[in-house]
Amino acid sequence: MTKIIGEYDKEVIRGAEPRFWEDVQVGEELPSVIKGPLSVRDMNAWLMGAGLPFMKAHSYFYRYL
Repeated sequence: MTKIIGEYDKEVIRGAEPRFWEDVQVGEELPSVIKGPLSVRDMNAWLMGAGLPFMKAHSYFYRYL
C-alpha cells in the first residue's frame, strides 16, 4: 500500500494542458497514471458521481488520509 501512495505522490497532474502528437518523440517514456486498488469506497464514490467530503476515491482519498 505504501508503494501505491508513493506512486500517487509522483504522479504529474496535467489538468487542461493538452499533449499534442507533435510534442511526443519516438522512444519517449510517457508518465503513468496510477489507478487502484479498487475498493468499495471507490465504487460508492463513483456511483454518487463526485463523492462527499468524507467519501473520496483513489488518490483523493489517500491525500485526505
